Amino acid sequence: MKNKVLFISHESELNGASRSLIEMLIELRSFIGIVVILPSKGIIERLLLELEFKYYIIPFSIDYGKIGSSSQRDKDNNFIHNYQAANMLAKIATDEDVNLIYSNSSVINVGAMVALMMSLPHVWHIRELLEEHFLSEFLDQELKKDLFKTTSKFITISKCVEQKYKEIYGISSYCIYDAVDFNRYYAPPLSRLEDDGLINIMIAGTISEEKGQLDAIRAVTRLIKSGLIKIRLYVVGSGARIYMWQLEQYIQSRDLGRYIKILPYQEDLRWLRSICCISLTCSKMEALGRTAIEAMMAGLIVIGSNTGGTLELIGKNEERGYLYPEGNVQELAATIKKVIDQPSETRRRKQSAAQEFAKGQFDSLRYARKMKETINQCIDSYTENEMRRAVRSNIGERFARVNNDSAKDQIQLPQQINSKSVMQIMDEWLKVKISGSSLASFLEHENLYRIAIYGMGLLGYHMFDELAVSDIQIVYVIDRAFREREEIFGNFELKGPEDNLEAVDAIIVTVVKGGEELKENLRKRHGCRILGIEEMIEFCLYRL
Repeated sequence: MKNKVLFISHESELNGASRSLIEMLIELRSFIGIVVILPSKGIIERLLLELEFKYYIIPFSIDYGKIGSSSQRDKDNNFIHNYQAANMLAKIATDEDVNLIYSNSSVINVGAMVALMMSLPHVWHIRELLEEHFLSEFLDQELKKDLFKTTSKFITISKCVEQKYKEIYGISSYCIYDAVDFNRYYAPPLSRLEDDGLINIMIAGTISEEKGQLDAIRAVTRLIKSGLIKIRLYVVGSGARIYMWQLEQYIQSRDLGRYIKILPYQEDLRWLRSICCISLTCSKMEALGRTAIEAMMAGLIVIGSNTGGTLELIGKNEERGYLYPEGNVQELAATIKKVIDQPSETRRRKQSAAQEFAKGQFDSLRYARKMKETINQCIDSYTENEMRRAVRSNIGERFARVNNDSAKDQIQLPQQINSKSVMQIMDEWLKVKISGSSLASFLEHENLYRIAIYGMGLLGYHMFDELAVSDIQIVYVIDRAFREREEIFGNFELKGPEDNLEAVDAIIVTVVKGGEELKENLRKRHGCRILGIEEMIEFCLYRL
């Protein structure tokens, strides 16, 4: 009789970790009974249905936040939500008669909690470098350390992840590279640089500051300005809308639309890889870097930052690609130029070496064999030791407090005033648009033609886009993070709140939290009219 495992995914969309999970399950289904837990509906659900895997959707909370941003209330709420989810999972695990709980990410606590409740072995697959890559941390470090102590086996996806968790948490882990279907991604390593057409370059993955898409765009911009006009960059993926808008603004403000294309998330990138010759990985620090592996298999030349898993893939001596100092746009541009200028034979040697490395290290059958052996060994050898019993007692006290109604009453759920207000504003703004009016109409009605925008968050960039196509002149925008964003706007002026501000007809404040106090402070400092986005929308709805 096959052992049965409850696999818990931290996400429901198809990113690197979840794609690796699906491919692992396909290889394991002949050896192990499989039940999958998803936190919500998403693309993975469709794939599980197509592949005929049994699954349940049980909402739970993931365990991380930006460094220094978490409060005790955040920790308490996270624990309560996961305790409630663990109780539901315990019933599923009992009904399904599972032998082991498997967490597919370090940011899942609920798997270790249900394993502890049911005295089952737990395997924790660690795929992230939270601090280095995402500038994030676990919400509750003490809880995480306790849960780590109860885990039967740790699997890490790269040597750099293995080393980090050993240094910080004293964890001994088993490094197993993810499986990637070589036959799915393989293409002959032909050089596409000798064609008379464009030199096509791509960067694929979640679009975020940590992934470095702006560095790729800035590097290609340098090459275009230097006269290399036959180059085209494809930026592919989905992500934070504000960051995507910033990339679009950078491209538009420099008239680079002919050379740089932003494409939405693509489930299958084979068509794009077939026309590209170079794949970029510009992340701060990848734990491994699945898109780089796929690019190697597809015969592309990989250029990556010299950190984390990317360094591990390419090699310290650039045996399988090319490295540049992370964050150094000038060096990235120079490396792209070096690749283009090199003899084709030199490039092909590296392409072939990368392809052979990827084929050997990420072989699906070998991966499935290792995972099967690891899971079965954990089940066969599992006994509850004294350390686990002690932690069970410690965490059990926390479980008991959650069950106490008076303790529940002391937990204050986070108020959603800020985000709810933003949603209300967007709803009212949409009504203005549907009515055929616009915020530009309000400004024209008030004879305010030279304006500044304060705050370049979600509301700020929508305001910018609406006024940019009107007769209203945006003289400058004001943002506290302007030194990090000043290059986004090209020749457009971006200022900080403490700068000397040129006289304008009005400053529009798009900040919601603390907006009234901010507007009052601006009125004291500036003689122009200070407007809140809410009052502009209200005027358009009820007076125009």
